[in-house]
Amino acid sequence: MMISFDNIYDLYLYSNLALIGLIWTVQIVHYPSFLYIDKKKAFEFQDFHMKKITFVVMPLMLIEFFCGVILLYLNYKNPVFLVGFISLLLIWAWTFFVNVPIHTKLMKNYNDDLIHKLIKSNWPRTVLWSFKIVWVFIDINKR
Repeated sequence: MMISFDNIYDLYLYSNLALIGLIWTVQIVHYPSFLYIDKKKAFEFQDFHMKKITFVVMPLMLIEFFCGVILLYLNYKNPVFLVGFISLLLIWAWTFFVNVPIHTKLMKNYNDDLIHKLIKSNWPRTVLWSFKIVWVFIDINKR
């Protein structure tokens, strides 16, 4: 079986859909639940969270990213796709330069202010992924 443009695009779409479900769950349920963690177990909880969420999120993010790169490599330059891919790059930057450092701080000093900061700082990723899927669906209809 040969991998086609359509196969790559489908993986790009499905990974995006999975990540949207995940980011909304994290934003509405998971991150706010951090406020209810027993402070005596906060370090263990944060360590558990970072290891387990990475195991779920990172493969999906890598699939989405590399499928986008492959589509670019295949010279897919639809402007709507490019806007979505730029959104993806912004999500990656925000993840690694804003959210990951907050999680790292929570490993050292678990407090409600940092948790509220984490919840607020996750909104841009949630919104970007949500808008990104709109761009993907517009792009699908233009192909």
